[in-house]
Amino acid sequence: MNSPILFLHQNPFSRIVIALIIGIIVGIYFNIIGISFFSFIIAIVLYTLKRFVFNKDEYKFRWMHGMAFVLVFVGIGNLVCILHKEAIQSVPEEQTFIATIIETPTEKPRSVLITVDLQNKAINSYKSVLFLQKDSNALNLSEGDKIITHVRLKETDLSFFNNKGIYATAYVTSTQWYLMKINTKFSLKNKANKASKALLGVFKDFINPNNFGLISALTFGDTSSLNSEIKQDFAKSGSSHVLSVSGLHIGIIYIAFSFIFSFLGKNKIGTIFKHICIILCIWIYAFLCGLPPSVVRSAAMLSLISGAYIFQKKSATYNAVFFSAFLMLLYEPMYLYDIGFQLSYCAVLSILIFHKKIYKLIPLKNKILDNIWSLTSVSIAAQLGTFPISLYYFHQFPTYFLLSNYIAIPCSTLLIYLSICLFFTSFIPIISGFIKTVINYIAEYMQDGISYICNFPYASINIEIELWQVYAIFGLILSTYMMLTKRRFCYVCSNLCIIIIFLTNGIIVDLCKLFTTFAEV
Repeated sequence: MNSPILFLHQNPFSRIVIALIIGIIVGIYFNIIGISFFSFIIAIVLYTLKRFVFNKDEYKFRWMHGMAFVLVFVGIGNLVCILHKEAIQSVPEEQTFIATIIETPTEKPRSVLITVDLQNKAINSYKSVLFLQKDSNALNLSEGDKIITHVRLKETDLSFFNNKGIYATAYVTSTQWYLMKINTKFSLKNKANKASKALLGVFKDFINPNNFGLISALTFGDTSSLNSEIKQDFAKSGSSHVLSVSGLHIGIIYIAFSFIFSFLGKNKIGTIFKHICIILCIWIYAFLCGLPPSVVRSAAMLSLISGAYIFQKKSATYNAVFFSAFLMLLYEPMYLYDIGFQLSYCAVLSILIFHKKIYKLIPLKNKILDNIWSLTSVSIAAQLGTFPISLYYFHQFPTYFLLSNYIAIPCSTLLIYLSICLFFTSFIPIISGFIKTVINYIAEYMQDGISYICNFPYASINIEIELWQVYAIFGLILSTYMMLTKRRFCYVCSNLCIIIIFLTNGIIVDLCKLFTTFAEV
């Protein structure tokens, strides 16, 4: 990574995304549509001045084009956010609705979660979540189905729902709803969910019941069969990312098909065809996973990165990441506050920025040791980009995350590859029987290993930080990186300033606690 200014110049979509994010934040806190029009007017004025008045000294006034460019996307971000917020209405009173299921139903231990669009004579459209009493009728529902229900919605302030534009939920018993219309229209997502359930049905015939939850989570992101103890162990050890299909899993598939189609990369045309095949395979896998948002996001990001490699430009890789973020935020501005969105993009950018530098710190000639170090450097790079966010939301730091990733990542990679092999050989008893035995052994080893690490002393350290400290930690990480690579005094000064701010804040907090104690006495 070059200097931050040069990086922004080389990657124009980074500037677009930053401007869009600023606009979204302005829209959330101020909710004034006039800000967008003001931004557009100032942008037009700056562009006109640069084009017709200060056109002789282009270098001196070059900032005008850049500022106009930024203001346009700040205005767009503000406008998109306000339009999104205006679509959200106050929570309606108890009444009867026609509810159209707009997302794939999710099976819970005692209920079935459905995201619906509610409609009646008084309300044109209202997005909410209903928890249906678990029975055979609720389990048979699919996206696009319509039900009639009489419910009293309750307002929810859970950020998980609010970030998706959902501000009300309700629990609905079996007697409070009935099926109005089954969706008969073609739905790609419905087809994907049926394919995913069919594949899980194949695995269920082979996999040990104690391991089925882990296998279904690793391969297709289905955590409904995963018990809470396993979830807790993986979260505590810092390896919970393997339990939901996301960038890691799509990356594993990408590596596999890169190897399979490696014979095509002999020339330029072959390279283009190779990456087209890889992108196609990535989306087939995403389809088999049921096309959940996290998988679609990762597949889109990696597809753009794969396309960037055709042009053999590193900047194109960064631009591909920022372009996918731009599209996601333009579609749903509240993704900005989605934890999965934040962790996903921070991890990818952190790996792109830090991985090669960390990897080159220890050159190894032994191939086995080199592969181990490569895995370690990826884990460290990803952790650098995600741990400030994890501390802010989850208030804990997994001390042995490197150790747990030595178990979680290789095992999950093997389990994904073996699961694919099991599917294709399920009709051959001898081969499928052998693969089944290996899968069950690896799954048990993985669960036991993660559980063992969780019992280590200080396996997880509880740390609570504020939002400004998240930004400060990111600033410290980037400033330290620039200081070590560019060796400039300005980065030393920025590091010292951030550290002094942290220390000063700690002293002020301690003094406030001391004064509060004396006041109480």
